[in-house]
Parts: sequence; structure tokens; C-alpha cells
Amino acid sequence: MYRPPGQAGAAVPVRPPHAAVDRTHPLPETVAALDHIEAGHARGKVVITLENR
Repeated sequence: MYRPPGQAGAAVPVRPPHAAVDRTHPLPETVAALDHIEAGHARGKVVITLENR
């Protein structure tokens, strides 16, 4: 929320939060990615990548 200067408690514009990516794993390493999540080590999103070659 933004209020014009001079108003009591004027708010500062704030950016919305963004998703943090902890790790990326290729599809064949899905089990390792799930182990990382289940062990409680993930601090952000764990992404499974699909490579089309």
C-alpha cells in the first residue's frame, strides 16, 4: 500500500515475495530429490527438470 508523503504512518511500497529454489534435479534423480525433502534439508523449492534432447 502506498500513501502520499505527509500522511501519518506512510507506507513504503514493498515487492511481493518470490519463490526461492533450493535445488534442481534431473528426472532420473527424483528419488534423491524426494530424500532431500523428506530429510528436512530443503530451504526452498526443489525442482525436477525435464530435458528434451
